[in-house]
Formats: sequence, structure tokens, C-alpha cells
Amino acid sequence: MSRSPHRHLTPDGRPVAVTRGRPGRVPTLVFAVATVVLVSSPASASVADTTSFGTAVNLDDNGRGSSAVAIGDLNNDGTPDLVTAIRGEGLGVFLGSGGGSFGAVTKYAAPRTASSSFLRSAVIRDVNGDGRMDVISQDSRGNVALVWLGDGSGALGSGTAVQLNPRPGCDTTGDNPCVARFPTDVAVGDFDEDGKPDAVIVAPGSPGRVAVLLGDGAGGFGTASVLSAGANLNSASVSDLNGDGHADLVVSSANSDEVVVLEGDGTGAFGSPLAFGLNGGSNPQATATADLDGDGRPDVATANSNSSATFVKDASVLLNTTNRPPTAANE
Repeated sequence: MSRSPHRHLTPDGRPVAVTRGRPGRVPTLVFAVATVVLVSSPASASVADTTSFGTAVNLDDNGRGSSAVAIGDLNNDGTPDLVTAIRGEGLGVFLGSGGGSFGAVTKYAAPRTASSSFLRSAVIRDVNGDGRMDVISQDSRGNVALVWLGDGSGALGSGTAVQLNPRPGCDTTGDNPCVARFPTDVAVGDFDEDGKPDAVIVAPGSPGRVAVLLGDGAGGFGTASVLSAGANLNSASVSDLNGDGHADLVVSSANSDEVVVLEGDGTGAFGSPLAFGLNGGSNPQATATADLDGDGRPDVATANSNSSATFVKDASVLLNTTNRPPTAANE
């Protein structure tokens, strides 16, 4: 598993893990914005169970470094494509040409809502229901979610900004509970169970902020509902953690050294935050969910940026002990 896995979609709609850099740890995708490593066939039966890779192939976008990568089929040709979030610019799209190779980058600028932009995430998903993959990200400096709609040929339209603030009557001049500033990550799920993708954006602060954006099925989103949870949130993952058939959220709370669960009720609303410590792990930067022990319940893993000189407890695993019967995760 990569250092900071998050769920995105393969061409057949299954979630996969992707790598993204985090503050305090230099991202692996800096000068060569994407590195592709192909799995080679085992040389003999004696090493058939040993993982191996071919020589890494590096892709360049001539940008200033990338902070996230996602895999999906943007041109509907059955071949995976790559999308990178170029930190100060926008998106880089590498269309797959088969056999693990990719064409030259096509870049898409982020809409500028501040003096400069800073992207830290990328999610590939069909947000407007036209059968073509789109891309969602966020701008940490502009305090907005970003959406690029795909046309099915591999091209993306102009990016649009989705405001996280303000809610009517919200004072955005300070660190108020209704304000989501400097967002750090985006996750997608169907939180109101209307068959249309919704988005959540997490942001730092004390308490941290979770902005819930309910999708309209046409590529737009409603007014953000800002929730409070943890402290200094860095990432979010979506899974049905309590087995009630509704999508829940798990977010990493860096300043409190916890993961925080927000249980969804299927209407787009969430219950009170439930915090879980990391047993000595600290400063969690990323989360991922999967059934790690085979009991049918999704578990949680975190990537931690510990401050100790030996960098111990760099990952934490929390096994799900929920008593409610497990059901298929709503993701």
C-alpha cells in the first residue's frame, strides 16, 4: 500500500488507492509529476508470490510539482488514464495508450479565486450523470472546491469553482465554525442517497471543518453545510463503517492524534463526531478504509507524520469492532 492511499475509480467503477503528498513529508511526485511502475511476470515458480516491478517510467508536465494522482478512463476507450493535481496550476491529464504507456500531458488551469492556487487532491467521478468521467479537486488558497467536466474524449472543460463559504449570516472574517478555510482534501459519496454524487471537503482549524456539498446530478452542488470535528483535518474517506447501509465519513485529525468518524443518516446529514485515538501514532495525514481482517467490516488505516527522530508508528490500523451486522459499503 502506498504511503497515503485514497479511494478513486478505475474504468469499471471500482475504487483504487492513489498516492498524494502531505505537508512535512516531501511528495514523491515533484520533478517528474507521475511515476508509473509496471508489474513484471515472475521469473520462475519459486518467486511467483514475490512482488516485483519493472523500471519506473517517469512522466513530465513541466509544472511545479504534483500533490495527487488519480486513475480513471476519461476517454472511454477502456484504457486507464492518469490525472495529476499540479499544486500551483491545475490538472495534468495523461491519456493512456495501452501497455502501461501514456501520451503527452494536457494541462487544465484551475479557476483563480485568489492571488494563487494550491491543489492537493484529485478524484475522478461522473458528477453530472452523462456517463463521462469528470474531475473534482480543491484549492487550499481560494477556499473552493473545483470541478472539471469531461466530454468523453479525454478532454476537460474549463474548471468551475464551488464556494465553501459563506452560509447566510456567516462571518467569514475569522475562524468561525461556519467557515471552511484552506481546504486540504476532497472525497466523494452519495450521502443523501439520491443517486447523485456528493462531495465533502475537509479543512484545518480548531475545531476542524467538514464542508458537505450535495450534488444536483448536473455537475453543480448546493450550498455547503459546514460541520465541526477534530482539529486540523487533513483527509477524508467514505465508507459504511457502522453497517447501517448509509455512507459515513472518517477524517484524520492531526492536532488531536485521532481519526474522527461522522456517521451518515442517508439524508445528507451526519451525527456527532466520534473520536478514536491512534495508540501512540501522531499527526495523521491521510486515511484509507478497507476490510483488513476479513470480517466484512471496513477498517481504517492512517499515514502518520510523527515528529520523533526515529519516525516510529508511521501508520496506524484500527480494526472495526462495530456490533451491527456489516452491509455493502455505500461509496
